[in-house]
Amino acid sequence: MAKQSFWRRFARVQNGFGSGAARNVREILVAIGGIGIAGLLVSGCAGRAPQMAPTTATPQVTRASDDLGDATSCGTRSTDPLLLMTFNIRVGFGDERRGVRPQYLALRSKDLGPIVTSIRSVDPDVVALQEVLTSRQGQRIADALGMHYTFASHLGNGPLWGVAILSKCPITGSEAVQVSNEAGNKRRALVASVAFDDGTVDFASLHTDPDVDIDTQLAALSQAAWQRDVILMGDFNVPPTDDGLDRFRQGFTDTAQAAPTTSALAVRERGTISGREAAKRRIDYIFVPKDRFAVLDAGLSLDAYAHASDHRAYYTLVQVAGGDPG
Repeated sequence: MAKQSFWRRFARVQNGFGSGAARNVREILVAIGGIGIAGLLVSGCAGRAPQMAPTTATPQVTRASDDLGDATSCGTRSTDPLLLMTFNIRVGFGDERRGVRPQYLALRSKDLGPIVTSIRSVDPDVVALQEVLTSRQGQRIADALGMHYTFASHLGNGPLWGVAILSKCPITGSEAVQVSNEAGNKRRALVASVAFDDGTVDFASLHTDPDVDIDTQLAALSQAAWQRDVILMGDFNVPPTDDGLDRFRQGFTDTAQAAPTTSALAVRERGTISGREAAKRRIDYIFVPKDRFAVLDAGLSLDAYAHASDHRAYYTLVQVAGGDPG
């Protein structure tokens, strides 16, 4: 009955606002799917969630708490070994009904606990998240981990449906890069500057849309990446053999391919999608600028945390070439 009432109200919205506004409402519903009005009110629009600024401006960034110490110092240098992670969290729906997109799981409960535990088990310095339901949801994960945080919505201004970056060190600024502007399939990458004790490093969180030409989206990200020294992290939605990745290999190193360890070999053989039926599907990557970083290790979150999402958290350990390994 509640669902029927909602759709009656939605029909009145369409009739009341006209076709332009109706398209905007439909676009939001398509993008965020079955989160429900209550989900928006409870997890999306309350609290200290940072709001997304226009593309040409800088999104707000927040500290996870007042207990992180001096905002100008984090005890880590950019030349130290850096443990990085990318994780498509499937908005907290876990790994059941793999292959079904979040918007079709409207009645499924969300649980951030396994996501937090999976990230904490690796203890990364910087994390890129994809399929973040709301900015508040990402903030809750950052708070639980005691990390700094920034978020960008695929839809533009607002707190819904996007990508995020978490960091142990302060985030001094961030911006959104439009990679797809298709109606109902808008996608933006988030680029954040992380302040280590000896300088800043830029990180990007990307999630391409498989319903839109992925090569075009990768080209847009590549054009932005070539304008800066940035570490690329995210769900690229293409396998390692895809020609669209060639443009990155010219200037970036695929960390899973470069790491000389058995755990990295397991990533290449096993893939980053959870489930035996999805073996060898590696679509999550961390690319580091070639010749600047040495890749020391790479791997996946432990099997104990495989049910946190339909993706496995992928991590890599890198260091500035010539840096002191400590």
